Amino acid sequence: MFSQHLKAVDGSIGLKAANQRLRVSRLLNQLTKHGSKQVSIMQNLKAIKWTLWALVVVCFGQMLYIYASSPARPDPDRVVAVTPVGEGGAIYEVLYGSGGATVPYVYRYFVMDLQASEEAVLKKTKKATPFLVTQSTGAVRGVEGITVKLRTSETIYDFHNRAYFKTHGELNIVKFDLHATLP
Repeated sequence: MFSQHLKAVDGSIGLKAANQRLRVSRLLNQLTKHGSKQVSIMQNLKAIKWTLWALVVVCFGQMLYIYASSPARPDPDRVVAVTPVGEGGAIYEVLYGSGGATVPYVYRYFVMDLQASEEAVLKKTKKATPFLVTQSTGAVRGVEGITVKLRTSETIYDFHNRAYFKTHGELNIVKFDLHATLP
């Protein structure tokens, strides 16, 4: 009985393999009869592939254009405070309020030589690098010689503990002592 069952299983495996071979040969016959259809399908796939690559290149180009044309940082709104430092220098607290309703105000603090007007300060800050970028206003608490004491209890985005300005061709280095706490 076991041998009969084994022959039946072996026979069914042989039938499955024969059926698969028959299907493959029929498929090959169809492909050779309709060779032109196969070529046109391949050409369509090639066209689709080239179209997709063209779209990827266009999207990448658009991304580069948007990145290159957008400003690195927004234009400053106004000078909030001016604190004299050293001989002929000042710390300018500048408000950048272009964030909108959901983005908080950002204050950038710059060290530079004394400027004649607020417009001159705003123009010069477009090219200058701030030593402190924070959400806190009034961060300058005191000046002792060339050391400036800073205090903030808001988010700090960027801070450099030294900055410099030039007056009469002389380089003046300013050091910062920052005390920061979170609310």
